[in-house]
Amino acid sequence: MYMTGDVGWIETHGHLRLVGRADRQVKIRGVRTELDEIETHVASCVDLVEDAAVDHDADTHAVTAHVRIRGFDGYTPEIHEWIYARALEQHVRRIAPVHAAPTRYAFYERERWPLTSSGKTDRVELTRRLADGTHAVFRPRRVVPEVGLEASLAAAWAASLGLSVADVGATDSFDALGGNSLNVLDVSRRLANDPRLSRIPGSTEASSGGPPRGSDAGIVDGEAAALLRRDDDEPAACAAGIVEGPFAPCEILARPALRDYAAYLITQGVRFIGDDANDAKGTDVCIDGSAEEGGDSLERCALAACGLGVVPVIRSLLKSGTTPRGSYLRAAAASVDPTRAYGAVAALLNAGADPNDTSEKGTRATHIAAARGNAAVLEALLDAGAFAGAKDFDKQTILHLAVRSGDVATTRVAAHACACLRTREGGLESWDRWKRTAGAWALRFGDAESLSVLRDAGAKLTGLERDVSEYTHGGVTHHGKLSERSEVQMRSRPARKRGASAEVIEALTRRLDGRDEAAATEAASALRELVCANAENRRASRDAGAVPKLLRRIRAFTCVESIGALRNIANDPVASNEAGELGAVDALVDVIRTNAAASVSLGGGGRVDGDARRAVFAAGSALRSLTLKDAANAERVSRLEGVFDLVEAAGDDDTTWGDADPEDPD
Repeated sequence: MYMTGDVGWIETHGHLRLVGRADRQVKIRGVRTELDEIETHVASCVDLVEDAAVDHDADTHAVTAHVRIRGFDGYTPEIHEWIYARALEQHVRRIAPVHAAPTRYAFYERERWPLTSSGKTDRVELTRRLADGTHAVFRPRRVVPEVGLEASLAAAWAASLGLSVADVGATDSFDALGGNSLNVLDVSRRLANDPRLSRIPGSTEASSGGPPRGSDAGIVDGEAAALLRRDDDEPAACAAGIVEGPFAPCEILARPALRDYAAYLITQGVRFIGDDANDAKGTDVCIDGSAEEGGDSLERCALAACGLGVVPVIRSLLKSGTTPRGSYLRAAAASVDPTRAYGAVAALLNAGADPNDTSEKGTRATHIAAARGNAAVLEALLDAGAFAGAKDFDKQTILHLAVRSGDVATTRVAAHACACLRTREGGLESWDRWKRTAGAWALRFGDAESLSVLRDAGAKLTGLERDVSEYTHGGVTHHGKLSERSEVQMRSRPARKRGASAEVIEALTRRLDGRDEAAATEAASALRELVCANAENRRASRDAGAVPKLLRRIRAFTCVESIGALRNIANDPVASNEAGELGAVDALVDVIRTNAAASVSLGGGGRVDGDARRAVFAAGSALRSLTLKDAANAERVSRLEGVFDLVEAAGDDDTTWGDADPEDPD
């Protein structure tokens, strides 16, 4: 006799009445499947699941997996539940047949899991909760963004997060998609420069004097700098750049849900002026069933898990075959919680993630860890083979960023890693795009402890930096204390961002045309200082006609002070465009080539002498400044060949300029 496992009886008329089965076998898509087998598949995800029970609805044929999650300290269902669901779904689909994968998930925290009096899972109670709606099932659905403003925002988010537009829904949260303080800057730039987004005249942003459309919008190019502290004495070119008005990163992070942020933009006078039909088609917004699956894509899940430092999910995804990409490593290093960041980075490195993978801006995970001030993560990355001397788009190494983070332990790790490198390879005296060493940054912050770390590592400090790092009095060394001489110097250092009346700016500009060469040079030097980190002074200098006069002095005398003044004024987009139209790029290129060639005539063996070297570096810095705010200048510079090689060659030796102020290379 064959035992089928069915339960029933034979009626008096001989009819066979079946009421169920002795086991838990059900038919799914025409295939007989054991629910216990599905349950085993779900429970095998030991990183995420502590206990599991599977329920089958005979009417809808839906298979629901009730899961008692193995949470972690800080678990929040509203933030982490969807990540758990996607990772668990990936795990089950990898090991189970297609028909045996649950269609729905119901997650329970440990204390909410129902148990019988004997301590076993109360399956009846789980079914009841599901039936009466006491506990909702998790099946994420993507709400399609409306055509126009919402679709434009979704496209910007997707491009910045490395996702498909189909992955971004109208009710999705920016941080849940894997967004963080790095890529929110890119979103701001994209929105500020999107020609389809128009601001109504008279709105808050239109009247705020914000940056003109098409400019760099004040965002720094180096991504890791977005994680650094800011101070009131920060140069404009160095600022961790924010877009003013409704597109500011802080406004996005304050309203992380896409639809909420779109509603806020409307109240601020932002309107979508593109061709709705064409733009909707171009964004590839899905409105069919595929959008539902795209709404919680694996890429999105992995980025969010790494950014939030959810180590159990990361381990589960890696075991399920997810490739440990460099973008995941950078997201993990950016995690706010240092302990979770370390766990996430360690899990990715153990799985073979490349610590030297870079973003489009040249940012590596080491840069982010240094900027975050996370010494443990930075050390783990370096031990895994990360190159200590790598520079980001701002030419800053991990040492620059570690010093700027203010964490002495991180600075110590970075200094130890960079101590064996030459200056041109990213060593202790390496310069960033603003011609600053790590020591110069420490001095700006008055960070005596970091200066002491740099000194102990072998960095060549200036006289003032050495005095801050180690002050000896009466045979006793006082770290972090200034001598009387240095206190006087620090008090007398000129204050940045000081304002100046239009009359003063105009008077200095007039002196540039004077016959007294010394007076004209002093005027250029004063202008250079006044326009540094002061947008109002830059605009006043531009309006006073300083740009053409500075160019005449550069062509006639190779005046380094005039080059420095032009470099700082060029941080104003209008002034940068004016200088480009007047031939500033060609004039600066002539300065570089002429002074680089001076080493040959002087028999310098390829090295540039002091005065010529200053001119080369100043002109190279001014060229870069011209490209930051004006696309036409960037195009002109892109056609140059070998010019920046000459600038780099001028600094090939490992020497510095004595005790010259590193904040003022001009």
